[in-house]
Amino acid sequence: MITTGIKLWSLSKRLRPVYASPRRLFFSPEEVDEILLLIGFFTKHYLKTFYHIINAIKAISDLFPVQRERLARKGSVGHSRDVSKPADLAKCINDQTLASELKLLQVTGSLPDLPRAIKYTGALYSIGLPLESIGTGRGRKEADERGLLDKLLTKHCASISSD
Repeated sequence: MITTGIKLWSLSKRLRPVYASPRRLFFSPEEVDEILLLIGFFTKHYLKTFYHIINAIKAISDLFPVQRERLARKGSVGHSRDVSKPADLAKCINDQTLASELKLLQVTGSLPDLPRAIKYTGALYSIGLPLESIGTGRGRKEADERGLLDKLLTKHCASISSD
């Protein structure tokens, strides 16, 4: 057992210089603005769908069995989940139309207590809606209409065209 540990440590030590220094990405100020636009597009479309389906998803997630005891959603010892704050994102975006749309998506009332991540994901998959697909098509369409899809996504996400 000790010999195996020493071999793994030795291997780790030899590989560290190769994998410990990832290639850093640097973005121009123009690219940062474009990336923020992309984040805004996808956030806008995700939240529009999220607000429409959350009550149904919560009802479905409540039917899932409990795997282990957890803290309550709310209360003095519990914790609740929260949704993103699109108005905060809007402050970072130079496109005033998109910033206005994001500000309109800010929750002013209250949402139901959100389910835990596993139950949330399970509820979405059980109705045939993969979490990662929410708003993706509309976000890609808007990015493409602005000429950002090819420019940034293909530059920084080389596998996107095959996906």
